[in-house]
Amino acid sequence: MPEGRDNYAYAEDVVNAYVQKGYQVVFLSARPYWVAKSTRQWFANYGLVPWHTRLNANSDNLLNMQTEQYKTNYIRYLKDTLGLNIVRAYGNATTDINAYNAAGIPKSATYIIGSNAGKNSTQPIYGDYEAHYYQSVISWPYAQCIAR
Repeated sequence: MPEGRDNYAYAEDVVNAYVQKGYQVVFLSARPYWVAKSTRQWFANYGLVPWHTRLNANSDNLLNMQTEQYKTNYIRYLKDTLGLNIVRAYGNATTDINAYNAAGIPKSATYIIGSNAGKNSTQPIYGDYEAHYYQSVISWPYAQCIAR
């Protein structure tokens, strides 16, 4: 989120609810390294640290295809190498939609906010996260973590 721009209402509530339910929250962004400090500060301003944050360290100016591949590769790493079971994915860009799909996250578990809400059969979040929080997040079950 660029400096000076507020986040969507109820975004922190959504994240904190998942954390309280025992889920590991991962923030994945294709933002270049030179905005990493401001991105981490934005998370800190809303009490969203020390969650795992992954920013792209390789490019100042990513094209959409590079962004999609970067996100796809990291999600596959989380799933295939670390064994993370991704139960829900959130985003706002077509690169999110395409990367989640390429990494095997079902459209039924892909939530998109903003101008791309509902695009390509994803789950739409219109306006802000308030309705989603009350309708989908509060009732979501607690994590059932199984040790490997």
